[in-house]
Amino acid sequence: MKPTKRNKLVKAIAEEYQISEEDVDNIVYYYYKYAASLMEKLTDSRIYLPKLGTYILKTGTASHRLKMYKDYLETGDRSKIFNKHVTDEELAYKVERLTELLQKERDVKVKAFEIKKQKYESNRDMEK
Repeated sequence: MKPTKRNKLVKAIAEEYQISEEDVDNIVYYYYKYAASLMEKLTDSRIYLPKLGTYILKTGTASHRLKMYKDYLETGDRSKIFNKHVTDEELAYKVERLTELLQKERDVKVKAFEIKKQKYESNRDMEK
């Protein structure tokens, strides 16, 4: 599912329901801010948002971020961090959470692969 840009969403909703764009923008901004805060907290690798779907942590991006954060903790170089005022404790927390979430995603993928493999083998055995 491709994400919808906020300004396009606001205009479409405002026209459809005949509400001022400013009111719709405030509501949409609040909802997007809520979604962003859930993602920032790294509480889970999958975040369900009603009527929008499920946001899934991209393992490639998470692995890259994890490597970046570990490098920052080791070297102390904050030049490439978007928010240069982040503390070492916050970075350590993010490293810990990302490690846990990536492991959880790997476990899910391994389990799904095993189930698929069992189904394949059972179907192959039935054909014989």
